[in-house]
Amino acid sequence: MWVLKGKTLGVDTTRLEANAALRSIVRRDTGEGYNDYLQGLAGAEEIETPSSR
Repeated sequence: MWVLKGKTLGVDTTRLEANAALRSIVRRDTGEGYNDYLQGLAGAEEIETPSSR
């Protein structure tokens, strides 16, 4: 911990392994999956054939 101008700053350097695939994530607020999200973005940009790459 360091003290800078009367304020305390803490740094945590914990490394954690992530076990999540982007394509399996579902939004909690809308229930929208990854492909649905891509389709929405493509529609907003008027792209007919969206790609996940």
